[in-house]
Amino acid sequence: MKRVVLVRCAAIIVVPLVIVSSAGADPVRATELLRVTAGSFVTNPANDDREGFFNVSGADFNIGVTTFRGPAGASFEGPVIFEPSVSFSTDEASGTVRVGTRLFEVSPHSGNPVNLSLSFASPPQLITPPPPDEFGSGGFSIEHPFTFAGTLLARSNTGQEFAFNLTGQGRGSSGFALNSDGSFFLVGIGFDFEAAPVPEPGTLLLLGVTGAAGAASRIRRRPVAPRP
Repeated sequence: MKRVVLVRCAAIIVVPLVIVSSAGADPVRATELLRVTAGSFVTNPANDDREGFFNVSGADFNIGVTTFRGPAGASFEGPVIFEPSVSFSTDEASGTVRVGTRLFEVSPHSGNPVNLSLSFASPPQLITPPPPDEFGSGGFSIEHPFTFAGTLLARSNTGQEFAFNLTGQGRGSSGFALNSDGSFFLVGIGFDFEAAPVPEPGTLLLLGVTGAAGAASRIRRRPVAPRP
């Protein structure tokens, strides 16, 4: 009898950043929503350093951060229920974050840190690994949609606090390779961000016509007061 193994993890990443204040910085609201519309997050659980690359952008912001010491991959045999997510936290990162005119310089060691927390959610799916080829090697990949949420909490050199909420969606992919013992292991997982779909002009036109027709119907049904 084949075993069905549950592989599950959630993505939470905490990295330290150092803030470098910029001249003429724009005003800061208590909380700002940053909608990610392009870019990706990619990590390699099989690599010794297990790097994670978070390179994303949106309206007037971009984030380019490399994290280290992510999760290790898990091995499995036979059918597996896989939840395509990644979970780890790290205090080592490098890169930059720019929001408007504010620039955050990322450094592994900081006396003025910033926390970046990321969460990717993908529906679980049952996968059955293909048999090895004639040379005894094998591998496969799967695709999966995802939704994303995160937070960026920062404090400037002058002590002013920033709070950013991150949101987004897109499609991801996960790659698996064959071990010498016949089991499979996760070698890489990535999430490619996409802009939220915009209703097509025909749909907008239909909604406009429907709304206008409804308004006209209400006007026609409105009772008319008798003349004196």
